[in-house]
Amino acid sequence: MEPPIDIPGGRRILPFTEHFRVTLPGWDGGVRWQRPVSVAEYRDDGTVTTIPVVDVTRQAQWTIYLMGMVGALLVWLVFGRKSR
Repeated sequence: MEPPIDIPGGRRILPFTEHFRVTLPGWDGGVRWQRPVSVAEYRDDGTVTTIPVVDVTRQAQWTIYLMGMVGALLVWLVFGRKSR
């Protein structure tokens, strides 16, 4: 978990993330994948607001993957049928 960040005006925000980590035994280092999920805003009057974070990069990546698979399927259907 990330440390809270103090903001002028009596507010404190706390970012939340999901992460996936792979380390190999006996090796220094590894792979860590982390993405934003939400931000909690704490005010001096005691109210807490949770703001979800939309990961636009992740959405773009999934769109590109899907377009690539559809394109490959279309190429296979068009050129695969002609060669038979």
